[in-house]
Amino acid sequence: MADEQDPTPKRRRDTILPERLMRRVLEGVGDVVDRKLGRTVDPKTGLTTDQLIARMNRMIDERVRNEPGQGRIAPHHLRLKMEWGTHSETPAEVTRRLETEILAAAIDHINDNRYRTMAPVKIETEVDIFTTGMSVDPTFGEFEEELAEGSRAPARRRGEGRAQNNQ
Repeated sequence: MADEQDPTPKRRRDTILPERLMRRVLEGVGDVVDRKLGRTVDPKTGLTTDQLIARMNRMIDERVRNEPGQGRIAPHHLRLKMEWGTHSETPAEVTRRLETEILAAAIDHINDNRYRTMAPVKIETEVDIFTTGMSVDPTFGEFEEELAEGSRAPARRRGEGRAQNNQ
């Protein structure tokens, strides 16, 4: 009877060992990726991907424009700015994965809020000396000047109308 009871604990121990080993390997890989991205163990003080995406979503919401006949237009050009020295040495593969994650989150946010864009959503990564950590700057890209001109035009017309009434 003693022989019948021994295989059960041994088998259980054998199945737990590979699970623990895999967990340790995956945690180690995750720690390496976190360090390369500049994340720290304490999410209160460090910047995580979730915090970066939440900040980007708020900035997209702040920059949405209500255009007559077109609806709510969201920025489509995302600039991922990385701190020079700290994050600029991140391997290209890690940066591409981060870009993909941020781009997917931006597209989801734009679709979930039923915003429209003037062009396909794209991301551009640049190393910036004046950026601390990482930041995402959503813009209208090549349409930025056109939209600025469009918002100034009605003000000019209103100003011209007043001047004519005063004469």
